[in-house]
Amino acid sequence: MGVGAAVAGRPPVPSCRSRPGFSATEQLAYAPEHRPVVGLRLAPVTGATVRGPWPSGLRDGDAVLIPAHPRPSAAAEDTK
Repeated sequence: MGVGAAVAGRPPVPSCRSRPGFSATEQLAYAPEHRPVVGLRLAPVTGATVRGPWPSGLRDGDAVLIPAHPRPSAAAEDTK
């Protein structure tokens, strides 16, 4: 599928229209319909209420580490 389809969408996958702010490159890199392989980041969240057991490997002191998609993190870094 080319870049044009990523931006214009196609009937079975209209999801691209619900991602305002994504460039064509980001559509291809992050959108699940293009089956990218993305590495999740672990975002530390302090003061989080966790119900039930939470893996010890997903803790950093008092913070819990929440798996996060890399796109929002990259966008936040661009605004710094």
